[in-house]
Amino acid sequence: LSLLTVPLIYRLGRILGGSETGFLAALLLTISRFSIWWAQEIRMYALAALLATGSLWAAVWLWRNPGATSNTTTTAKWVPWMLYVACTAGSLYTLYLTATVPIVTNLGYLALWLRRRRAGHSTAGVRAWATAQVAAAALFLPWALYALPRMHSWSSDTPFTLSFFVQLYSTILVVGDPLNLETHALLTVGTFLGLGLGIIALIWRFWRGTSHRYSGLVMLIAGLLLPPIVVAVISLPGLRFHFSRPLVPRYLLPLSACYSTLLAWGIVELKRRVPDRPVGCRITAIGTATMAVVAAITGLSSFYPGRVRRD
Repeated sequence: LSLLTVPLIYRLGRILGGSETGFLAALLLTISRFSIWWAQEIRMYALAALLATGSLWAAVWLWRNPGATSNTTTTAKWVPWMLYVACTAGSLYTLYLTATVPIVTNLGYLALWLRRRRAGHSTAGVRAWATAQVAAAALFLPWALYALPRMHSWSSDTPFTLSFFVQLYSTILVVGDPLNLETHALLTVGTFLGLGLGIIALIWRFWRGTSHRYSGLVMLIAGLLLPPIVVAVISLPGLRFHFSRPLVPRYLLPLSACYSTLLAWGIVELKRRVPDRPVGCRITAIGTATMAVVAAITGLSSFYPGRVRRD
């Protein structure tokens, strides 16, 4: 299942930032210890990540072709719509925490709709997007009505600090090792600094735009920030939720594609040749890409030893 996520994240990266972004995003996912770790577990998290990535790609695909034209075939009009509905509903059936998926996609669409409306551009596609949300919710509703009232209540009594959680989340994405956080601090901080500069470059380029790339950028940033907030909130014992769970990294896997895609897109944008852009941007891009790959390989170097049976 995780293997199928690789071509999906390539398509997501390509539709947003071109083939180079797609290839780099696929590479980062392929060598991610976090993804490989849960790809080898017979659990629902790999499937949730696959469906979440498919939902993100389908959403951007749908935004790129918002209105029907005379040159658009019926199949081309409906394929992204059906893919989005199927992946979104499927992710909800797989893992309840993927409720963040329709939230981040709708944040992206809302940003795009507001920008197009203020610019006086066509807001075609509202009906298609709205019906996709209704269809996905309708598919999940029977299970929600049956299962949610029957959920067992439990709570976590494991306290944690905000600084520890931020360090855990960032290290898991960059290196994939949840145990030796201090050891990987330099690689994690360096990679996230590069990620931040890449995001700034993307915002600078697309902030005034009205294309699907603008909404995709909003969606990816939301997908990077919202899941850790949700996981942290439901893991706080002090709030006394009946469904609070212990803080574990696997809950952060479904939307981890946002990190790989955003990092790859930011690197490609920093490397792009633009007049008046300092040469330091290209050096930063190369340095960030190198550090991200080294960090991932560092995580894998301590992952595989001892996992091969020799009897």
